[in-house]
Amino acid sequence: MNNTSGFVFQSKSEARSAQSSVHLPFLTAFCQVSLTNLQPGDIAFKHPEAFKGPIIIDHCLICTEFNASTDTYTFIEAHFHHGVQFRYEKQENLSNVAWGPYARVITANETQKQNAISFAKQQIGRDFQIEWMNKNYNPTDLQNDSLANEWYCSELIWAAYYNCNNYFPDGVDEKEYIYGDGIDIDFNGWDPIFNRIVVAPRDIIFDNNVRRLLFPFN
Repeated sequence: MNNTSGFVFQSKSEARSAQSSVHLPFLTAFCQVSLTNLQPGDIAFKHPEAFKGPIIIDHCLICTEFNASTDTYTFIEAHFHHGVQFRYEKQENLSNVAWGPYARVITANETQKQNAISFAKQQIGRDFQIEWMNKNYNPTDLQNDSLANEWYCSELIWAAYYNCNNYFPDGVDEKEYIYGDGIDIDFNGWDPIFNRIVVAPRDIIFDNNVRRLLFPFN
């Protein structure tokens, strides 16, 4: 694939090598860059507030917009304490050591990115899924999954793109939405890990559909 975007992409083989030979502090170094090219639909990774120090990336959010007049990015996240919510961060905050890397779903077009955002917006106010023992892209599937309408952070981002071929407008009963048939950004697919089908932040960042972004310095 030709790269004319000005970004530096890592192949999946390179990512596998980095994953096996370098621990996650290697990834946090990627945040020491300009963020002027962060776009709606891009994914931000960071170490969670529940842990001390940028030791691991264990949290991820989806970018929804940038307000140039206030120099503020808006994200949607499934927060451990507050559930699914909007999060507002000044651009200067996103270059500190707690944030990064950042990534883009390169197989998604603009419509699919906006659809992913629309799905995430419909989950605002939902509870955080503390027992992250599974993953589900359909919040109405309560008959098969009692936790279907709760989200842990990486499950929400994965589900947003897994539903990105469908639009989720306001004012529609969620049972009328069409779910699934989107882009699977889970590195492990549907393969179980320790007899659980889950998706972790690092499973997203090492997926073939996702590329880490190195933003050029201004």
